[in-house]
Amino acid sequence: MHDIGVYVPSSTEEPSSTSETSSAQESTTSEEPTTTEDPTSSEEPTTTQPATTTTESTTAEESTTSEEPTTSAQPTTSAEPSTTEAPTTTEESTTSDAPSTTTSETPPCTPGLEWAFYNFEQGTDGTTEPGRIPYHPTERTTTWSEQTFQIGTSLSGQSPGLTGTTTTVGIPVQNQDFTVYGTNTGTDSLYNIVQHIGYFHPNKAGTYTFNLPGDELDDVVYTWFGDSARSGYNNGNAYYIADYYAPTARSFTYEVQNAGDYIPFRLAWVNAQGGGGFGFSVTDPDGNVILSDSTPTTDGQFVNGCADSVDAPPFDF
Repeated sequence: MHDIGVYVPSSTEEPSSTSETSSAQESTTSEEPTTTEDPTSSEEPTTTQPATTTTESTTAEESTTSEEPTTSAQPTTSAEPSTTEAPTTTEESTTSDAPSTTTSETPPCTPGLEWAFYNFEQGTDGTTEPGRIPYHPTERTTTWSEQTFQIGTSLSGQSPGLTGTTTTVGIPVQNQDFTVYGTNTGTDSLYNIVQHIGYFHPNKAGTYTFNLPGDELDDVVYTWFGDSARSGYNNGNAYYIADYYAPTARSFTYEVQNAGDYIPFRLAWVNAQGGGGFGFSVTDPDGNVILSDSTPTTDGQFVNGCADSVDAPPFDF
């Protein structure tokens, strides 16, 4: 800008130069906002040529000023909206495919059931105390399994000696060196309890048959479904009690209303004096065995360990 004032006296056509310089100054002042085009001021040494050429240069500058709209390609800078592919930031919403992680609300469960082993002592005949099991008379009645022995009382305040998981349910009749699902208990089978807990998750509605073969049952099996399986279980709210000595059936049925429900399930085997064990099987409405002492469950119809699941929250022994 200061160099232009030096070259003005060299022009002979004062009228044109004054007007043109003023226009040039106006154009250059219009270019001041676009200070980035100071290189055009470096072209002003071309004003050393005759004023006529300077008029062309000024017209060129006017054309350059007319190209200010190209500088107003600041709209192209307004292609910052294209940089505001904040829509790409809206791909954070695609990253909020964390909803797909909402599968964590119903995470996959572990096939099979949890089990817990309790080694108790013989209690006083005719009564039940915590941590004890009374002698089981051999009379063919249901008195002992339904009245004398109270499983809720026997397990009250007790912690298991061993725990684990199993995909089969059933314990072969044993006496010495008692083993539970491949784990040696370090004791015999006298006055013991083995609990099983988890969820019955049937894949179809209809009637399911639970079978406890009489020649393998020694002494008693208690079963619960629903809320009573989860907590507060006792003799009175047991769904079924199968007793080796009692003249009752060794099987029962359970009616499933809705396929896919998670139904809390608990099974407790109790042995008093002598060797003991039990056989077990579950048959679906089509007659297929879905779980037994020799048929492992692998299709998710008996499960456990559904951590953080709304439908199948874990529960304790």
